[in-house]
Amino acid sequence: MNNAQRIARGTLVCLFALSGIFLAAGCYVRAADMPGPTLPLQSLRELKEPAGVPHAPSIQSWTLKQGSRVLFVENHHLPMVDLKISFAAGSYYDGETPGLAAMTQALFSVDSARKPADEIARGFNRYGALITHGINAEQSYLTLRSLSAPDVLAPVLSLFTETLTQRSFSEQNLSRIRRSLQADLTLEDILGQARALASIRAELYPGQPLSRSVNGTHDSLQRIQAAQVRSFFQRAYTAANAQMVIVGDLTPEQAKLLSQTLADALPQGPALPAPQRFVTQANAGRTLHIEDSTSQTLLVMAHNVVPNQHPDALALQVANVMFNGVLNNQLREKHSVTYGVQSDIEHARGATAWITQFNTPPHYSE
Repeated sequence: MNNAQRIARGTLVCLFALSGIFLAAGCYVRAADMPGPTLPLQSLRELKEPAGVPHAPSIQSWTLKQGSRVLFVENHHLPMVDLKISFAAGSYYDGETPGLAAMTQALFSVDSARKPADEIARGFNRYGALITHGINAEQSYLTLRSLSAPDVLAPVLSLFTETLTQRSFSEQNLSRIRRSLQADLTLEDILGQARALASIRAELYPGQPLSRSVNGTHDSLQRIQAAQVRSFFQRAYTAANAQMVIVGDLTPEQAKLLSQTLADALPQGPALPAPQRFVTQANAGRTLHIEDSTSQTLLVMAHNVVPNQHPDALALQVANVMFNGVLNNQLREKHSVTYGVQSDIEHARGATAWITQFNTPPHYSE
């Protein structure tokens, strides 16, 4: 490139630059001539610190004539209703028949006295409703989620009530349940995590219901008869032995009517007496080792903590959340020795454990 070409190119660049400067200046002058807001960035000035809004929901409660306790949270943000009904009918109440509570609770997954199980499932699916059920040491429960529109909620609640109260104790149902629970027990004998937790609970709660699976044992399941299941159902699944939690798009009056209708349909009778209080072992710092042919080492730490009703229970729950965050930050984020740490305090009115667990490659386990 010769000198003349360089001079021509430089002159052209200067002209473009000057044109841009004059254009910007012209825009500025025209904007200055136009009336503008008296306060620049007024929208930012209007931003205020949001007022403190309590996050805790307003919980209403009442007791039905049968003695059932009901908790209700009114929430109209979504056209939905969530219902949970729980019974003091967990494995604590098995007595000398391990697995009795689990077999009784599993009746909700098989044919009812009026409909086959697949017809019940289609009935809930028809309205987009979701029903679940489960059991732990202290209680069994059923949950329902449904749209709150009356033409949907009414038939769903009718089917839910029928499912809850019209159970069939046929030998066919009990055989199916027995096979299912025994399959669960077999899995618990195989899975390393289940074996570890079972060993820990046996160490913490020797000779107590918490030391065994909620599903009982293979031998006990074989011995349970239909008459025992029927008797337990009639004693445990009464209105007086129930507690309900309702959340969603209902008024208090509608929630009271719903809960009373459900309680009236349940068997009537007294609540089961509270199970005996079990004496837990002192935390002795013992180490248990289980050999397993896996590529990972599972580390589980557990010890007794206070039950829900203890004054310090809430503080311990908060401490657990903080502890969980610290462990995940250190072991996962900083040192990359695990995919994640789980730390949890099992909710219970009686004996309960604080369990922390994670998987790690064997060379990190020391």
